[in-house]
Amino acid sequence: AVVKAQVGLRDLCAPTSPLYECLIANDIPYAGWERVAKECRNLGVEFSASIWSAESAAWLASIKAPWIKIGSGDATWEPTLEAARLTGLPVYLSTGACTEAEVRRSMGILGKSLGCLLACTMAYPARPEDAHLSRLAKLKAITERGRVGYSSHVRDWSVGLRAAQRGASV
Repeated sequence: AVVKAQVGLRDLCAPTSPLYECLIANDIPYAGWERVAKECRNLGVEFSASIWSAESAAWLASIKAPWIKIGSGDATWEPTLEAARLTGLPVYLSTGACTEAEVRRSMGILGKSLGCLLACTMAYPARPEDAHLSRLAKLKAITERGRVGYSSHVRDWSVGLRAAQRGASV
């Protein structure tokens, strides 16, 4: 079992931004996530998270997360890619907002830290027919390791099964 959170949302914008108060009100601070991660370990459940900044990447490394996820909205943002790479943790890279050229460029930045390419869609929630599972084959073709996964925004659990049938291992 796996718990994948989104940590460091408050890192997304400056304190002067109109969104900042909303993010602070709805974000769990790192100390709260540390309690969640500890409970996950006690239960034998893997805990990791999507990152939004160098700070959240460093925090995940500090709690010895097994991997880092970068959402497709940040998949081409060099500071986030570099921060994730520098942790030494495997990086799961979501590619729903990326062209093939962008995926290849991000793969070059991550180098050996790339753990998995994830197919996804940008819709929240996505309809099952919009899951874009055909991307799995294309992603598998461009990664040397061939490890691909599916980052689901679909409420239908059978989409995950279909992704596994198409080669998703994450």
